[in-house]
Amino acid sequence: MAYLNLEPEMGPSELMEKMAAAIASVDSGEGVLICVDLFGGTPCNVALALTAETNSVCLTGINLGMLLEAVTLRGSGEGPISIANKLVETGKGGIQQVKIC
Repeated sequence: MAYLNLEPEMGPSELMEKMAAAIASVDSGEGVLICVDLFGGTPCNVALALTAETNSVCLTGINLGMLLEAVTLRGSGEGPISIANKLVETGKGGIQQVKIC
């Protein structure tokens, strides 16, 4: 597992270099799940470009519940696409409208 922060002074090319290195450092041959916050943001766009060059898949809209589930599923032996599908369901299930009356 690896993480990256997009720093204010960091451009897309520097982020791509760092993300490519992070992918290479964690890929055991089964592929890599890249989790980003917003669809269409710089991290997402860089991750999408790297999915074309690496054995990886990008999941956008990640929230804390999904991230915790990802950590739990990490050692399950499932591939990144299967884990991503489960995380999408976790994310959907975590969205609730609540009100105390």
